[in-house]
Amino acid sequence: VSGVAPTDADAPRDARRRRSIFIAVLAAGALAAALLAAGVALGPRLRTAAPSGEPLRFAIEPDSGVLQLTPPAIAPDGRTVVYAAEGQDGVRLYARRMHELEARPLVGTEGGEWPFFSPDGAWVAFYSDGAIRKVRLDGGPVLNVTEVPAPTTFHGAAWGPNDEIFYVTGRNAVYRVAATRGPAERIVVRDSTVRVYSVHPLPGSGAVLVTLSQGWNGGQLGTLD
Repeated sequence: VSGVAPTDADAPRDARRRRSIFIAVLAAGALAAALLAAGVALGPRLRTAAPSGEPLRFAIEPDSGVLQLTPPAIAPDGRTVVYAAEGQDGVRLYARRMHELEARPLVGTEGGEWPFFSPDGAWVAFYSDGAIRKVRLDGGPVLNVTEVPAPTTFHGAAWGPNDEIFYVTGRNAVYRVAATRGPAERIVVRDSTVRVYSVHPLPGSGAVLVTLSQGWNGGQLGTLD
């Protein structure tokens, strides 16, 4: 503690110091209030704009065979890819989980191609030897869904939300069959000059998205009720 008493000359300096401290406190309070208001206003917006996850990229090595031209299938949760490949024992389906280093063959899918998942991701369906078949992703027997009349060319299928499978054969029609098993119903496209090359059920709409073509000059998208 200093024993020197303040003089009158120190009074202006002390007043200026107190005024500076008061202004600094006001500025800090105003800044804190502004930041709080901005956080309250932008909080919901920032929460909704936050990404749900980072992209995951990986390579499928050729140790599981030569990839086929039919497109691979991605599980609804994005954690598994199923694809057709040709190895020493012929063509079959392979499943590659994101957290695994190697793909594993799906038993019973010899000759399979055009794989597609059930909406819950538990089943993998595919085309093989004139029929649509299905097998559980975690293993089990292969079950027949429906026969595809020959001669024909298969051009893909999809498993709809109502436990129905839609498939196309390059003609002016889409076929629908119960995923449990049964005869297929033919839904004819009115324009007999077009050919259907892909099908994707639209959830909750009662319609399917199709790719239509009238030859090699191009195509277009359409919806089929």
